[in-house]
Amino acid sequence: MGCFAGSGGHNEIVPGANSQYGIEHIEDRRFLDAVASYVQAAGWKYVNCSDEVGTTKYDVWNNAANNHLRVADSTVDLQFHLNATPGGTGCEVWLHPSYGNRELAANISKAMANAFGLRDRGIKFSTELGWINKTKTGLLPEICFIDNEEDMNKYRANFDKAAKAVAEVIIGKPIKPLLPEDKDTRINALLPSDWQTSNLGFLTCLERQSWVYREPNESAQVVGKIPLGSKHVYLKTAWDGKRFWFQIANDNWVPESAMHIEKDDRSKGVIWNEWTGLECYHHANYNSGIRERVGVGQWEVELRDNNWIYIKDKGWIEFDEKVIRWIR
Repeated sequence: MGCFAGSGGHNEIVPGANSQYGIEHIEDRRFLDAVASYVQAAGWKYVNCSDEVGTTKYDVWNNAANNHLRVADSTVDLQFHLNATPGGTGCEVWLHPSYGNRELAANISKAMANAFGLRDRGIKFSTELGWINKTKTGLLPEICFIDNEEDMNKYRANFDKAAKAVAEVIIGKPIKPLLPEDKDTRINALLPSDWQTSNLGFLTCLERQSWVYREPNESAQVVGKIPLGSKHVYLKTAWDGKRFWFQIANDNWVPESAMHIEKDDRSKGVIWNEWTGLECYHHANYNSGIRERVGVGQWEVELRDNNWIYIKDKGWIEFDEKVIRWIR
C-alpha cells in the first residue's frame, strides 16, 4: 500500500482567496479530509501536512513543504487550494515542469472536473510557487473558483463524488463507497421517569442508521437515527395498518422491521402469527396431538417450556421465527 501526504493551502492566520461563497482554508481542508478518508479506506497511509501556525505567507507554505518533506515514504503529495479570478471557472493542477508527475496531475484535474461538472483547465507549470519549488514532486490542485457562485454550488452538490474520484486517481483503482458513521443522531431520546417499571420489553436494532420517527408512521418527521446493535426499551406498540411500531422514548417510534424483541426467556407476552392454520398441541411436544389451529394475528402467551410457548386457551406451539414474532 502507498502513502498519501496531503495539506490544505493557507490557514486561519494567513487566509487565502475568500469570498461570499466560502473561505479557502476551510474548504480546502474539508476536501482534503474527504479525500484522505477514501484513501485510508482503501488501505493507504495518510499524513496531514497542513500548517496551522505560520503567521506569514512564506511561513505557511514553507512549514507545509517541510512537513511534506519529512514524510519520506510518501507516494503522492498534494496541497489543495481554491482559485479566485473574476469570471474564472473550472479545475486545474499546478506542478513543477521538471519534477512533477504530469499524467497524475492531468488525471486529478480531469477527475475533479468530471465529478463537479466543471471545465477541465488541465495542468499548469510553475517555478514560482514556493511550495512546489521546495517539494519538487508535489502537485497543487485548484479545486474550483471560490469567487464563482456556480462553481461553488457544483462543488457543494458533488463534494463527496469529487473527493472519491480524486482518491481513486491517487491509489490507481476504484474505491468502494464509504458507509456513513453508524451512531445515534437523536437530539431528544428522553424516557419517562418510570420507564424501568412501565416498559414492555427490550429491543435490539437490526439496521445501520435506522430512522426514528416522531409518530408511528413513515410520513411522520424523522427525529434521528440509531445504530446497528443498539439496545432500547419499548414503552408502547402501535399498528399503522401495515406493520407494528415500537415507542423507544418520548416522541421516538421505530418500525418492527428494524427491530428484534429480546424476550430474555420471558414466558408471557403477545406474539404475531403469520401462518394460517398454525397447529397448537395439547402439550409441549408434537406427539401430544393437535388441540386447535389459530389464524394470522396476535395471540396472548401465558407459559413457556424451553422453545415451546402456550397460547392462552388454544394450546402449545413451537416458536418458529419464520412465522412468529413477539410484539410485546
